[in-house]
Amino acid sequence: RIPTTPNVDWAELFSMMYFARYAKSIAEVYKPGVVFDFYSDDVIVSRMDNIPQEDIDAYQESFTRLLEFVKRYLPNGVEFVYNRVADQYAEGEFDKELEQNITKLKNDLPGGLPAMDEVRRALVELNVKLKPGQEQDPHWREKVLLIHDAYALASKRRPYYRNENKVMVVNAPLKGAIAIGTTKSSVAKFWCGLEV
Repeated sequence: RIPTTPNVDWAELFSMMYFARYAKSIAEVYKPGVVFDFYSDDVIVSRMDNIPQEDIDAYQESFTRLLEFVKRYLPNGVEFVYNRVADQYAEGEFDKELEQNITKLKNDLPGGLPAMDEVRRALVELNVKLKPGQEQDPHWREKVLLIHDAYALASKRRPYYRNENKVMVVNAPLKGAIAIGTTKSSVAKFWCGLEV
């Protein structure tokens, strides 16, 4: 929805600069240093939100290039890395698990679809790029949410970032995580933090 799509924008650069300054203050007193791991859910975006895979690949490529550029200027003791949920799975393993999770949820949920409240409805409508005719299905939002909830059950996703060796950093308050925002004065996610 922004003019620079599907590539990174100034927002990602400014966020990375902010994260580096934040991590620097920790690395100065914690001698092992800080590894700031950008962890991507890109494996599900095409299927769940109808974003073309070419756009996802282009974003990932431009994000990686930006990360390589920024690495040259990182403070001592601070490292940036980039990983993806897909990296945790053998080829084809993720899709098989996702299908199993969708089937299990369908069987467990009344009517085979998750309940929709206003918050979840707004989240779906914000993120999904509707396919032609998709809005004609009165349950399109619930079907997207079903994929989302099945993805949340991915066995190798949470164990990667929720473990005793890592501290989650997020843009807004979340139990068990540090909320630092994406800039000093904003919690807008950098990929939607654009003023037009």
